[in-house]
Amino acid sequence: MLTTKDYFQLKKAGFTTRKKKSLVIRKNGKSADWILPNFSVGCETQQCSYCYIGRNKPQGNPLEIYTNIHEIIELTKDFFSKLPPKVANQCDGYFDTIDIGEGSDCLTPRNLPITNRLLTELTQIPNCKPTFATKAGSPSRITKLVDCPIPYKARIRASLMPQRVADIVEVGTAKMIDRLHGLNLAYSKQFQVHLNFSPVILYQGWEVDYVKLFKLVDSILLPEVKAQLQMEVIFLTHSDRLNQLNLEWIPQAEKLLYVPTIQEYKINERGSKVLRYKVSLKQRAIAKFKKLVKQEIPYCNIRYIF
Repeated sequence: MLTTKDYFQLKKAGFTTRKKKSLVIRKNGKSADWILPNFSVGCETQQCSYCYIGRNKPQGNPLEIYTNIHEIIELTKDFFSKLPPKVANQCDGYFDTIDIGEGSDCLTPRNLPITNRLLTELTQIPNCKPTFATKAGSPSRITKLVDCPIPYKARIRASLMPQRVADIVEVGTAKMIDRLHGLNLAYSKQFQVHLNFSPVILYQGWEVDYVKLFKLVDSILLPEVKAQLQMEVIFLTHSDRLNQLNLEWIPQAEKLLYVPTIQEYKINERGSKVLRYKVSLKQRAIAKFKKLVKQEIPYCNIRYIF
């Protein structure tokens, strides 16, 4: 069985670069209106055991950075120049949003310079608002991020979950308390900041843990941050393939992620067979989550939840 140390050695040894062949901007409508072609895939400093990228990557899910960033930027400029006028939706009321970090975390060390370049150039496109979710958004990383080139025309979403669960399924990521302090700092650098509760994992006592997490959010975030705060909520998606990979190195994570008695098979948007929570259970959990949000952080609107 691989140890955590073994896994991160594989990551370090497996780092690669190459030119990305397929450059396609995809429609989304949830986290953002559009998804940028990945500028990197995999991860260099963290291992999230639920990550869908991991099931299709070599052992260790090492980071691969694409070298044709200029082509991605030019594609985006051309694409956005041809879009019709923005129609306000839950993604944003004024700009067409594009997620720049679907395949990797934008704030890990090797990704940060590229993230700064994308933020600098994409915010200059009149109708474009870049956004990304991060689990690495500690103040030390946010300090190295450029100030938002056009105030509040880029959005950072801090991914959150109960810390005791993250310690098992998000090895190598920033602590929740640091991610929240990082949001305050990001807002002072004139970024719009939101919360990303993803994935929500169901287990005995999850409700109690989320109440504690919401109280932590409320105690740390500044009033001006709360005034513009919104969230997105995504319940866990898992797979047999990822389950088998995880059993090789972090079986304790699978006790939380792989629970067939409360999960069922679905075909996702990409045509893959995945595991999601049974519909009736998930509906009850969504209703409970909404109730807890209203109870603990009522100022935080839920943009979408599924």
